[in-house]
Amino acid sequence: MNKIYTTKEAAAILSIKIRAVQQRCANERILRRSNKYVITDEIIQRWKQTYYQDLNATKKIVNATESKLHLIRNKVQNDSRNDEMVQKQIMKLTQMLVESKNELKAIPMLQNQIEKLYQSNVSLHKALTSTNEVQQVILKKINLDTETEE
Repeated sequence: MNKIYTTKEAAAILSIKIRAVQQRCANERILRRSNKYVITDEIIQRWKQTYYQDLNATKKIVNATESKLHLIRNKVQNDSRNDEMVQKQIMKLTQMLVESKNELKAIPMLQNQIEKLYQSNVSLHKALTSTNEVQQVILKKINLDTETEE
């Protein structure tokens, strides 16, 4: 036999508010006797079943959402790690570029130094050549002087 429950009893069984039971009764057009809803065992079982089905569907949605959120978090972490790596590479390349620019600026100075060294080497060579010539002239004179003395 079907027992009939009041909205207060149904609310206690379902662990919901009385107003929620009243709204369900109104939405499902549950019969009224003496201006009170006639809530049977069948109705309460159906509401429980619907509640658990909704709860399971909600849990599935929550689990799927958590999985997607986890994947997104991992992707964001990987992207941030990749961003850090890219930033480090950019910094390294920038530093190499600055060093290259400095080296390019130094090339004309080095060319000038090489040119000066070359010029001083040429001058030194000329000086050595003229010293050798003077030495040879002196030796010739010494030889001539010794020949004439003999």
